[in-house]
Amino acid sequence: PFDCKLESDVEKYDGEENKLWRKTTTNFLSSKLPDAHPLLLWGERQKDAITDEKLAAGCFGDPLLAKAQLTLDYASVISFHLWDFLNTKLVDDAWDLFDSADMWAGLEVWRLINLEVTQLTQAEIMNLEDAVLMPKRLKMLTDIPKGLVAWDAAHRAFKDAGGAPLDDHRQVGALMRLLPETVREKAL
Repeated sequence: PFDCKLESDVEKYDGEENKLWRKTTTNFLSSKLPDAHPLLLWGERQKDAITDEKLAAGCFGDPLLAKAQLTLDYASVISFHLWDFLNTKLVDDAWDLFDSADMWAGLEVWRLINLEVTQLTQAEIMNLEDAVLMPKRLKMLTDIPKGLVAWDAAHRAFKDAGGAPLDDHRQVGALMRLLPETVREKAL
């Protein structure tokens, strides 16, 4: 399912800066097989090696995978195809990580190559939380659309890192802090 029509569909990854590669590759894989998306997210969040037993436990007990209604057999097949895909897309240091995992363990390879991006320290998560709860105030009215998009991206990054989603009241408070002073005064 993850065949590339063109060599340029997905760049090869060498183990260096990973955020853009991870994002574009996740989008590519999810566009080819939407059921892979929750599995990729689940794999990135795992702190320990993803074994067959861990995958089985995830399929039967993790809320993210339960919502996606992935069976263990189907998740295993996706992991195999992910392993096959990554075999051709990883080079240099990243391929060494690939080689260190068991054969056909695509989710474990995915977890290993994304550790530095997805397994954030508590300080990094707190910085994301600060960016969401106390965004920089915009100066001009024309900055609002761009500021809202940036805030939404920060909120998504915070949730992806394991932060708790904000309830409506806290979202309104954060967005009010974002607005230019003149707009905020009129809104309150």
